[in-house]
Parts: sequence; structure tokens; C-alpha cells
Amino acid sequence: NVSPESEKKFTANQIPFNSFIVKSEKNNNRKNHYIYYCANSRVVGGGKSLSKVNSLFTYPIVEQEKSYFLDVYVVSDYLNKKVYSARNGFAIPQEKESILFHQDELTFQAIEEALATELEEGYTSFVKDTKNRNIKEVSDYIIQKAPKYKRYLNRDEVLNSVPPNLSDDKKDEFLYKIAIQEKKEIDAKINKFIANKDIGEESILELKRELIAKTAFDSDSLADYMCRRKSVIALFQKFLNADQKGTYKLEQDIHNLIFPMGVAHQGVPYESHNLWLLDERFAIYDFIGSDTPITTFSQKNSKLEPDIILIDQPQIFDNPISFGSQSSGNIDSMVIFEFKRPGETAHQKRKTDVRWEFTELIDKYFEAFIYGDDKKCKNYKGNTIVLKKDTPKFGYIIVDVIPPLLEEYNKTKGFRSTPFGTLYKIIPELNQHIEVITFHQLIRAVENRHLPFFDKLFSS
Repeated sequence: NVSPESEKKFTANQIPFNSFIVKSEKNNNRKNHYIYYCANSRVVGGGKSLSKVNSLFTYPIVEQEKSYFLDVYVVSDYLNKKVYSARNGFAIPQEKESILFHQDELTFQAIEEALATELEEGYTSFVKDTKNRNIKEVSDYIIQKAPKYKRYLNRDEVLNSVPPNLSDDKKDEFLYKIAIQEKKEIDAKINKFIANKDIGEESILELKRELIAKTAFDSDSLADYMCRRKSVIALFQKFLNADQKGTYKLEQDIHNLIFPMGVAHQGVPYESHNLWLLDERFAIYDFIGSDTPITTFSQKNSKLEPDIILIDQPQIFDNPISFGSQSSGNIDSMVIFEFKRPGETAHQKRKTDVRWEFTELIDKYFEAFIYGDDKKCKNYKGNTIVLKKDTPKFGYIIVDVIPPLLEEYNKTKGFRSTPFGTLYKIIPELNQHIEVITFHQLIRAVENRHLPFFDKLFSS
């Protein structure tokens, strides 16, 4: 015997039902509203969570600063007739899919959908509060953690479609499915326009709408990519800071963050390295070798191991070479990086010796290609590579500290200061540019380059 708060009548497949609603104050253990099916004035089986029927009923109902849960008891002559003799269930299918050849047969799914509609009408204030609460949760999630979905912030139909009380992972999964479906539809419409030979004003206006929508997708993809960059910059900054014991991250830790050591192959995917930390231009280089002897990506007889070597030659190292359709050509440019361990100075020889040039760290690698025994070295595919004396060559030396005396000595050898505090030297006769940068100068430059993007994406 219960004292119902209210009684509501509803129909499913034109069959009448009654629901008796009991409201109970929330205790520490309870987390759900429940539906109970009854037959002959007795509950049959266990309760079913109402949130699984309608996600709007995920939260408790709040009235006068108190939280309540509902127990909804469903009764009907139809249930009395369909109850099993053992009173442990009903001869009623659960979902529509299970009655493919009996479309008129009533299901629990149909009963619960009709009941949920009736409950929404009876608790309009609660439903409205729940929708608003969920929209705020989803909006906050997008703004703070998933700016790649920012285009949905002004689309109520999308925000309302996200079920309440989802974890962040589930929110992302739900929004991702919507995004993928929408992108497919937009791409299909654009492709249809391109294939359409009969172009008029109406079709052009339609294309304009689709292109605007596609631009929103592309912008959000950029936002997602910038989120990853923000994390990489934060990690790089952390690597540069001494830990509690006063020790520093090793050279290979910094190196692996920028580009994985021991990798030497053509066509490294852009997402697999973070060479943009050094210079945005290096993202387009196709052949990349890292901490690997020159002989592993070139058949030149040399055991030298530059930290990072980049070779740019679209004819040789572009996609076609991966398929063996191109066999030879001149290298358009070469870039070599040399890293020094954070926490130490940039001394190459003895720590008391400051009379050496930064170019000594770089020249040997360029010379191995130009002046080796076999003038025409080959890449690991066996294709001939030609590095000439006047081929543009760029050398970058990344250090933690530049001792003043070492800097002063190198300035007597042609190095000059840039407005950003780095050192550079240009050797015109070799078409060679050498730059010396500290890790902190590098990360400061990276942060400044990204500041306008981060302000736009992450400011509230």
C-alpha cells in the first residue's frame, strides 16, 4: 500500500494504463528513479531505472531545496493478462526489433516511451531545469576541454540531443558521431555540386552554405590540433625545469619530444613529430633521419650521427619515391640540428675551453655529404642524392646555456646577435646559415607564435 503523489493515465498502442507516482526523499544510497510493473495489485520483478527510458530523468527532482526520487507503479488489465503464472515477468517483448513480423504487438519499449512523455508533461519545470543544466554542462565541456566542437555552442538542437550526466569520454563520443555524420553529408553535397553540369543561382547559394559549414569543421579541426600543441609546449616547458632533486631531463628526453630518436624513413606523418617547435617550415620536409648513422639513410661511408637531419627534395623524397617511381635528383636544401643536454653549458671540449666555434658542431655533417670519398651518395632506397657546395644548408644548435666568453669568442669568428638574443652566422660562399638558440629562447619563441591562437581558443 502506497500513498501516491499523483495518478496519471496514458495509452500505448491504444491500450490504457495507469501510473501511480510515489515521491521519496533522496537518501545517500539511492541514485535513480524507478518504474515498477504490477499485475493483480502486486509488483512483478524488479524496478527499472527511469533514466534508461528517458535520460532527462537522470537527476533527482529538487523542490524547496530538497531532492526526491520517483517510484512509478504501472498497472493495467493488459498486464494482468500477460503476467506469467510464476509472477516473475510478462509475456511482452522488450523492443520493436524483436517483433519484426508482429508490428502491432505491444512492447515494453512502446509502454515506456508513452509513460515518459506523460511524465515530461507532468514535471515540466524539472524537465526544463534538467535540459538547461545539461546544456550548460555540455557547453562548459566544449569550451574548456573540446574546442573542436565549438561550432555546436549556438546549436540548441545538438546540445539538447546530448544525454544528461554523461562522462567526458561519452560526451566526446556522442559529439564525434554527430560531427562525422554532418561532415559526410556536407562533403557529399559539395561533391554533388562539383559533378553537376547544370549550375544556377540557387545551386551556387546552396554551395555557399555548405562551404560555410565546411569552414566551421575545418576551423574546429585546427582548434583540436592547437590543443595538442598547447600540451606539447607545456610538456617541453616542464622538461626544461629542474626537478625537486635539481636534476634535468636528459638530452634524449627533449629530443624525443621533438622527434623520436632512431627513426629514419621517408614520409614521416606530420602528426608523428613536433618539428614545428623548431620552425614551422620543417613540417613539410619529407625525408627525416634522427640519431641514426648517415649510412642508414644514405649509402655514404660515414659513422657520423647528427641529432636530426632533414633533406628537402620534392622530386626525390616526395610521395612518388615511396613507390619507386623517381630515382635521382639534386637536394634542394638540408637542415641539421644538434642538441646539447639541458643543465649544462654548450662546451664541446673541456669546460674550461671556450676557444672553439659553434660551426664545428655542424660543418662535419655537411662536409660528409659534399666531400666524402663517393661524391654522389645514395639514400636508403638506393637513389642518388647530390648535395652541392651551394645547396642551401641550415644548421641549428640548441643549448641550455651559452657562456659569455664562448659567445664573445664566436663573435670574433663572424657570429652576430639577433634581436631575439640568438646567435647566427651566414657563410655566403657555402650558402650556409648557422643559428645558436637556447632552449628557453626556443620555447619563448614558440609560445609567442602561438599566443594569438591560444588567446582566441582558450579565453573565456
